[in-house]
Amino acid sequence: MWAVFMRKRQRVPAGLIAASLLLAGCGGATATHAAHASGPPPSQPTPPAGAPPTALAGAPTGFAAGKGVPLPSAGFADTGYEDLGSGFPAPFALVGDTVFVTTGTSLEVLSATTGRMIRAVTPTYSVPDPAGPQGGDPQAPPQVEDLQGRQVALAGYEVELPGHGTTPPTYEVEVDAVDTSAQRVWQLVAPLSPQPSMLVGDPTVTFVGSAGSDVAAVVGDDDDGYSTVVFDLAGRKILWQNQQFLAKAVVGNMVVGTFANTVAGQQHLAAVSIASGKTDWQQSEGLESADVQYGGPDAVIVEAVGYTFASAVIWLVHVNTGMTKTLWSQPSNETDDDEPWACEFDGQKTVVCSASAVPTGPVFALDSSTGHLLWQLPDTRENRVAPVITAVYDGEIYGNTSSGPVVLNARTGQDVNDSPGVAPEVVDQEVGIAVDNGNAEAYPATR
Repeated sequence: MWAVFMRKRQRVPAGLIAASLLLAGCGGATATHAAHASGPPPSQPTPPAGAPPTALAGAPTGFAAGKGVPLPSAGFADTGYEDLGSGFPAPFALVGDTVFVTTGTSLEVLSATTGRMIRAVTPTYSVPDPAGPQGGDPQAPPQVEDLQGRQVALAGYEVELPGHGTTPPTYEVEVDAVDTSAQRVWQLVAPLSPQPSMLVGDPTVTFVGSAGSDVAAVVGDDDDGYSTVVFDLAGRKILWQNQQFLAKAVVGNMVVGTFANTVAGQQHLAAVSIASGKTDWQQSEGLESADVQYGGPDAVIVEAVGYTFASAVIWLVHVNTGMTKTLWSQPSNETDDDEPWACEFDGQKTVVCSASAVPTGPVFALDSSTGHLLWQLPDTRENRVAPVITAVYDGEIYGNTSSGPVVLNARTGQDVNDSPGVAPEVVDQEVGIAVDNGNAEAYPATR
């Protein structure tokens, strides 16, 4: 499950990258706009779901490898995280040296300095048939937000409220905001409408992103049934729900995702207002699959396989207009899989794409505004190999090669540190967290 996050990756020969990147003008998908009123420019978006707060001192370029602190957590056990490059995001978020971990039945708060569990904050109501460590499927990362000047982590659950007499149990969604002292400082419990009986077997809430106090999430997943829900943190209420729209990213005041078509297996990329749920534009092209990543303050990066066109593509889509630029294209029958690339925004102005599920798989970087190819690895002329990427953060790339961990500059692709100590999967300005064989350790950041 977790098709919102999980990306099947297939190696594509490095030589095909430069040949396939189409860097001249906009083309590809078209957009059909719904009428909408003009207004002020969209506010700057918050980082994507699960991302740490913006670094004040710059991204780390190294870690104290001999000072790793084990993080004992139920969220890491038997859930597939031991496989680096598995396509699943690590189930934790960082706020300074505080680690928040989602387990499916609680939000664990740990100290990265001591490894001590501060507290596991459980939902008020019961979670039916939890999909935590015993269920086997990884959980989505918490969403870090600023709540009245305080950094908090949001954890969401589909919960069961008990029935009374002839009234059967009902299923609602509970969202808890937990601060770095492990105190629940905010809570919302609201009904899902209609009752999503198809979701009950594997209850999950995946946060997608936010704009101001509005936070978008997906309850369920696109395999078993889903509902996109937008919460108003300030008003403590649900703004809107949609069971046909699968939210995948928030940029400005728009939620970008896909609408399911009546034709089996077909979906269409679209943007809707996070405040109203009204469709702003929808592409006419049918897609078989699509992964959408935040690509900067006015764009998303879309990795897709066509339904009405027989290609696997990477698009740069401008969220305010729906205009699309094709950055890479290859006949889908040559990829033998779903989207062959995993692309991430570096928090500044670069998009880094990789086929890092495959050892020695290609890595390349694109300008997030123009889509221009900046660099690619491996580079035979310079005798450089491609790293297996573990994290991208604030202009830096973290990963592994056969020679060990390495840190690269996202803009230039050059080595910043060829001996950083570890290759973290989650990083902020103070801490890097690395996972090996299901064991997570926190390492103090250096520069």
